[in-house]
Amino acid sequence: MTFAVDHGNAKLTCVYKTNTGPFTTSLAVGECFSSYLAPSSGETLHASIAANMKILHPHMLSHLDQLFLLIKQTPKSTEHQYQGKKPDDLGVPYVRYTRNHGSDFVGHEKVNIGKAEVPGVSWKS
Repeated sequence: MTFAVDHGNAKLTCVYKTNTGPFTTSLAVGECFSSYLAPSSGETLHASIAANMKILHPHMLSHLDQLFLLIKQTPKSTEHQYQGKKPDDLGVPYVRYTRNHGSDFVGHEKVNIGKAEVPGVSWKS
């Protein structure tokens, strides 16, 4: 597995070696957060999309009462992207989270949930 953080885009990318070749999964939070180089804080950034989402998801939802998680997949990758507004491209599957009404998964039939991390679906937040 290789691991990288793109500070300009606040994006975490993991590339896993599988029997069928590399599989890439990423988590972008650029609209909700920014990242920058700073002295060590002792905090842990996990080399796993789900482990980081379990920390970030409730925190982002505490600041944004409407939070969207876009999920784009190919046979070799899954991209997760958090944003504060409904996606412009309505063909992209997404989950809408709100504090009072839970979640709505739009386009779920297009998502291979076995290759995606979706709070409330692939694990409980």
